[in-house]
Amino acid sequence: MMNNVISLLTGSVVKNSEGYPAFAVSSSREVFALVRSPYRVQRESAQKLGYRASLTVVMYRDEYDGEQYLEHNAKRYEVKEAYIRDEYLIELTCSDMRC
Repeated sequence: MMNNVISLLTGSVVKNSEGYPAFAVSSSREVFALVRSPYRVQRESAQKLGYRASLTVVMYRDEYDGEQYLEHNAKRYEVKEAYIRDEYLIELTCSDMRC
């Protein structure tokens, strides 16, 4: 089930030397997770909230510490919503990072 590796990231968006927004990583750690496309209802809910759901990640709750960013397959995502699925699992709905 949890056969993908993702990196949970902490950091902030800063301006680079040219004045454009860039993400500066302050810490990163890898965890196992189930990665999939969001369901239709998740995409519709996200659209109503003003963002595009592009990735859903299911992982163990005790491995998630409120990180707002993650990386999977060399692409960075912003965690928009976190749902507790049961006593062991949490589901993160993510959108593409803009910088």
